[in-house]
Amino acid sequence: MALDYLESKLDGLRSEASAVRAAHSSLRNSVHNDKSLSLQGKQEQIKDSKARADARISALQAEELRLINEKLESSQRVLFGSTISSSDIIAERDAQDRADNIKDEAEALRLIERSVRSGDRSMTNAILRRSLDAGWPNAIDEVGKSYPASAGVVNDISALNTSLNDIRHVLSRSMAYGSVID
Repeated sequence: MALDYLESKLDGLRSEASAVRAAHSSLRNSVHNDKSLSLQGKQEQIKDSKARADARISALQAEELRLINEKLESSQRVLFGSTISSSDIIAERDAQDRADNIKDEAEALRLIERSVRSGDRSMTNAILRRSLDAGWPNAIDEVGKSYPASAGVVNDISALNTSLNDIRHVLSRSMAYGSVID
């Protein structure tokens, strides 16, 4: 899968966050057991360690989101490309306006069939964008079936959107990069 490298990097970031959390926990336990420190000294050391750990974990989470968004944007550029002529720009804007008015996946599927049949790639792309934004898997799959050469990139974009927006992924990311315990 084209996203294996990204997933490997994300796993590394999450492992580092776990290591930062473990290091803080270890330091916290050592400080609590240090008889030479006053209560205030212990609190200050733990507070400083927590601030450093939280800052590092926050930076790791920001890096994860940056990597996902960067891959999403590059995949979208590959799939949707760029327009060349002013008539292409007008056709794309018109298609995007029409696709923005699609109310449900069933309508998207009907319009995909029609746009593929007529060879209207700008309309198909606009419907695909709308389907990706709305999370309509059948419409997304239909575009992949209609344009097999693009199916891998379509699937990557769908997976990246899911990674950014699906509640399970958001919760998983929140747990992986949550604040350390005092």
